[in-house]
Amino acid sequence: MNIKYLKKIIFALLVLHSYVSLAQNEKENTYQLSEFDIWNKGMTFTVQAGVWIPMGDLKKTFTSSPNLGFRFGFPVSQTLRIDLGASINMPLDSEHFEYNDHGNRFTAKSEHTINGVLGVWLAQETRFNHHFIFSRYVGLGVGFIQTDTRKNDTDDEDDEWFGVETMNINLGVSISRIVFDKNAIGMFVEYNYAPYALFNKVDEGFGNRYVITGLQYRF
Repeated sequence: MNIKYLKKIIFALLVLHSYVSLAQNEKENTYQLSEFDIWNKGMTFTVQAGVWIPMGDLKKTFTSSPNLGFRFGFPVSQTLRIDLGASINMPLDSEHFEYNDHGNRFTAKSEHTINGVLGVWLAQETRFNHHFIFSRYVGLGVGFIQTDTRKNDTDDEDDEWFGVETMNINLGVSISRIVFDKNAIGMFVEYNYAPYALFNKVDEGFGNRYVITGLQYRF
């Protein structure tokens, strides 16, 4: 994954979040918000911390590892929200696997690197028992695995490692409790499908499924 593009995306989202937050604060000062408006007042920022768990053939190469995520949310109705963000895991251990670079095959590992997905999610939310929110969502993005093998023919410090990129499709649910009127804390579980062999960088038996679960806090 080219890290410089990730940096640009994060910077753009942070600038957009700051601008929208300022505009919302000005609007809130002009009238009294209802309880539902306080929760659904506009753009949100969610931080996730949990564990990345490989499934199927992917367990041959990876073990469970820590996972961090962040999402910027844009409500489109009282029950629907679009999120933009990333989910990043940091493998603590990796077995060697076969890597194919335009016909040049060699063994590589992905240990103590940065793997994950950049994506967009559509979430549907249901409020129950006054203070709880149940969310179910579907996501689509770009999944990536960075190896610890350095490229010899590049001067770009942000793209100096061989890697695997593919599409990522995921489904998830979360349940959160509203706290401090405008925030929410909860837990989530998410199933991901990422066909890493799609562009022939790795073999078909590499694996393509994993689960992420953990805690989240929404601002």
